[in-house]
Amino acid sequence: MILGEYPYDARIIRINSEHPEHGFPKWMGDSIGYWEADTLVIHTNNFRDEHSYPPILSTETFEVEERLSLTSEGNILYKYTVTDPQLYTQPFTAEIPFTRMEQGRVLYEYACHEGNYSWGNSLRGARMQERIAAEN
Repeated sequence: MILGEYPYDARIIRINSEHPEHGFPKWMGDSIGYWEADTLVIHTNNFRDEHSYPPILSTETFEVEERLSLTSEGNILYKYTVTDPQLYTQPFTAEIPFTRMEQGRVLYEYACHEGNYSWGNSLRGARMQERIAAEN
């Protein structure tokens, strides 16, 4: 299982299984996984229609293959490939390296800490208001 921080969705990944022949669309798609040496490969299809939104649109033929590989102590390379022949002329792939947090660092929960992402913009807006007031 992979539990996402936002929006708190749990993806259940069945290891060494197969997609059901007559499956129904699921919120996070139907995920199966297997190991290729030290790489966990996850294949997901059968997403619900609500998953089609920019920047990655999808149809009923939308599939994602994910690969999680331990590249060194504390580092994982996350690679995914999107395939949807009804929308895209060819599959496309992205890679994201993950590094384990250093000992003693703190990760704040997204729901309780989202205001800090816009803190710089809030201060910038206040300085602009002060500048406009001083000019008048």
